[in-house]
Amino acid sequence: MRHLFLITFLLAAPAALPADRLKPPAIFSDHMVLQRGRTVPVWGEAKAGENVVVEFAGQKKTATADANGKWLVKLDPLATSAAPRDLKVGATVFRDVLVGEVW
Repeated sequence: MRHLFLITFLLAAPAALPADRLKPPAIFSDHMVLQRGRTVPVWGEAKAGENVVVEFAGQKKTATADANGKWLVKLDPLATSAAPRDLKVGATVFRDVLVGEVW
């Protein structure tokens, strides 16, 4: 019985462990709208000391996760755009992101 448990655990463990600890909060998603005319914060968690690259609308910003794994970049103010673009946060890509008024 112990062997069955161990085998099950070992087979399930790789799937349970994240391949990439870099993770923005759930508020970020496809089809979102970023506020125009203001700095736009993008934040999340990563492995302590990990470098994070955020790209959007021709901007490329980097940050390093602190000892607690927290990181933050601020995109420069953005002009209104109804053209959908990709927001890249490390290996994660949020699609169909617009810039406009956020209420």
